[in-house]
Amino acid sequence: MDLLIRLPAFLLAIVALSAVLQITVETGLYLGLAAAAARAGRSFSRRRVRRTLDAVCGSVLVALGLRVAVDGA
Repeated sequence: MDLLIRLPAFLLAIVALSAVLQITVETGLYLGLAAAAARAGRSFSRRRVRRTLDAVCGSVLVALGLRVAVDGA
């Protein structure tokens, strides 16, 4: 407790301001992430996007399977 008495008086204000700034920035980031996830969810519900995504994922899985087969031989 002795250490707290010797600290400058403005230190508490600086720490509080930093905490408020951090909370504000993080809240903005999470709100942006939620908005982006909602927008992505709407676009992924389209049939053409889902088919394209399935084709890309399938191709990647086949390529990885071939790589494992070649490396294992």
